[in-house]
Amino acid sequence: MFSRPPLQLFHPEKNDAKSSFHYPLLSPDMALAWMIAETNEQAVLRGEIPTKVIQFFFCLKGTITFSYHGGRYQQQLLEGRSFLMYNPERNLQQEISFSSDARMLCLLITVERLHELFVNDFSELSFLNSENINKKFYADNPITPSLRLVLDQLLHVNSIPTNERLYYTGKAFELMSFYFDRSNEQDIANCPFLLDENNVQKIRQAKKIMIDNMIDPPGLKELARMIGLNEYQLKVGFKNIYGNSVFQFLNDYKMEHARKLLDARSQKVNEVSEVIGYSNPSHFIAAFKRKYGITPKKYVQALG
Repeated sequence: MFSRPPLQLFHPEKNDAKSSFHYPLLSPDMALAWMIAETNEQAVLRGEIPTKVIQFFFCLKGTITFSYHGGRYQQQLLEGRSFLMYNPERNLQQEISFSSDARMLCLLITVERLHELFVNDFSELSFLNSENINKKFYADNPITPSLRLVLDQLLHVNSIPTNERLYYTGKAFELMSFYFDRSNEQDIANCPFLLDENNVQKIRQAKKIMIDNMIDPPGLKELARMIGLNEYQLKVGFKNIYGNSVFQFLNDYKMEHARKLLDARSQKVNEVSEVIGYSNPSHFIAAFKRKYGITPKKYVQALG
């Protein structure tokens, strides 16, 4: 069903717009997509959602406007809120517009697939029980701390994992699990980084500092001082948001940056090694091989 994106990105006023729409294909019955709008650009998604498809929309920033029936009906999704929409009666012509700097993630899944996932528990989901399965369903809920954690990890993934489909499929399952199970929110909420946006911004600042200084990065103690957190808060918060320790994240970033430089073929292996902060090329070669299973030289040769 989802062999191609059911929603397509359009820029009514600009041909060189930078807003991005990502659509990693998961399976024929499940699709994940996210939209990152750029300031002062008009960007819309248009398409047709088939019947028997459940839609989850999560707005992490800005405002999103849904239009139906040629604009005769509109619904807004506000920052920090989520929509669940299900229409089993007919294909849904849909147009979605974004405020500047909006951040949205969408999960589409067929009702049959969701049934399989909840085969023993779907009686607890009112819109999936036998009485309501053929009725329209709509829900507007806040994005919980546990949901925000997974959404942030998806929107801020440093590099595409080697097992891309497996990674994104796992995150899609996490989203549905946390969406339908609110029982663990008390434990999740104990982590201040998931509740305090100021702390989240500090962790993101730490990420930027490490990237900007990847040749000579600060140590954890110094980095924590620079962003105004203690070392423990930095380590726990960074792991929560980015799914990796600070230096594992930096290593992954450096390897991905090196791979892109090699793709461009404008620099030799020794030069790339120096650019990303390795004084000893043999150390770079070993790190690259650990990450990608191939040496930089053989990687370049494989490019043809």
